[in-house]
Amino acid sequence: YADDIIDRAKHKKVSYPIIIMGHSLGGNAAPQMANYLGARGIKTSLVVAFDPTEHQVVGRNVSTVINYYLPNGRNRFDKASGFKGSLKNVNVSNIPNIEHTNVEKNTGLQDKSIARAVKLSKPIKKRSASKRKKSR
Repeated sequence: YADDIIDRAKHKKVSYPIIIMGHSLGGNAAPQMANYLGARGIKTSLVVAFDPTEHQVVGRNVSTVINYYLPNGRNRFDKASGFKGSLKNVNVSNIPNIEHTNVEKNTGLQDKSIARAVKLSKPIKKRSASKRKKSR
């Protein structure tokens, strides 16, 4: 997916904002993908991880990072040098019945994540009939 985004960026055909979410190993991969994109000059608007299994360092090309985690001593995220965005490590162990296998299924966390993504996305405005005629 990252290479596809990079290829489309070369042709100015990337659909922004770029939002990456993942659970467990996908939670590890989400900031890694954002960093990979950043090394190629592409900004990522939002990274959300649901209980990753490893420590990650998030690059400066990412605007917002939220890491919902159950503490295991190694799964918090840190900022890379030059990071100016927002990074929150949110310990979710206080949520009743939450476990590694169901953290991404928690409707409260899902709703918060989706709301953030929707807030970043801008609706596509339809052109009026008169503007379509003028462009022909």
